[in-house]
Amino acid sequence: MENYSFLEWDSNFFQKKIAKITDINNLLNEEVNEILEILKSKKYNLVYFFSKKERNSFDKILKKYNGKILDKKVTYLKTMSKRDILSSEIVKYKLNYPTNDLIKLAIDAGIYSRFNIDENIKKYKFEELYKNWIINSVNKSIAKDVLVYNYKNKIIAMVTLGEKNNIADIGIIAVNENFRGKGIGKKLILSAENWAIENNFKKLQVVTQKDNINACKFYENSGYKISKTEYIYHFWL
Repeated sequence: MENYSFLEWDSNFFQKKIAKITDINNLLNEEVNEILEILKSKKYNLVYFFSKKERNSFDKILKKYNGKILDKKVTYLKTMSKRDILSSEIVKYKLNYPTNDLIKLAIDAGIYSRFNIDENIKKYKFEELYKNWIINSVNKSIAKDVLVYNYKNKIIAMVTLGEKNNIADIGIIAVNENFRGKGIGKKLILSAENWAIENNFKKLQVVTQKDNINACKFYENSGYKISKTEYIYHFWL
């Protein structure tokens, strides 16, 4: 069985030939090197490597294949228990296309994204990626609901909600930078938990980056526990 797969959507979007190596069997560095050599011979431009662990002896491979670690992806999980009183400012988004406020919030939410950090990916493509994410969330192609926080007829915070593997899932959660530190994030996460309970989910998960220290502290203080950590490398062949 091959340890890599061709990524059609990513390849079409970025206009590059892109593959993903999944570290299902705790691949040895030598095995990763062999797969990258095969992909190079097949004229792949970019390879994502999802590793279960951070590779501390990876320097030769990184140098040989122009690689870099770009994400320490942390999945937080919480078991739902009780419903809380909802904030009246938070409502379901009703339109099937995002406002400019929503688009900006989505792009701002991706500041720690590997697609923003990777210097080989153009800034406008990163922004287009997150714009597409919120477009497909509000039209319910990839999300079930989007909750927004309104202030003086302006959307200043939002969270997109869906499901993965029978677990309620937060896609994007964001608060306007001018309104942070006012407890709005806490209201959003409680509303997301209420949504999960209302939709009969027993657990809620959210993914963030280990380098996003404030987000990690926020989820941990809200009762979330780390369920999985992945280390993502980009190799430009």
